[in-house]
Amino acid sequence: LAGSVIAAWLFNSSGQSVFITMLMHAEVNAIGAGYVFRFFTGGDYLRLWWLYTLVWVAGASIVVWRTGSALTGLRRGAPERSR
Repeated sequence: LAGSVIAAWLFNSSGQSVFITMLMHAEVNAIGAGYVFRFFTGGDYLRLWWLYTLVWVAGASIVVWRTGSALTGLRRGAPERSR
């Protein structure tokens, strides 16, 4: 779920670029799951998965906190009233 939030934000913030979103997805699979996780086994492997999850959840939380539910860019303040 956290990865989906970040992917949606990236897609919306990049002018709806599918290519950029695909690059992020490929990078996550190639470097994260495909390369780094091979070096760990047993309890260390489990701890790495928990750390990996925490990083994604923290990233998604920051994105939602900064952009709101629209995931389109930084949240704007309330509009000023015209006189």
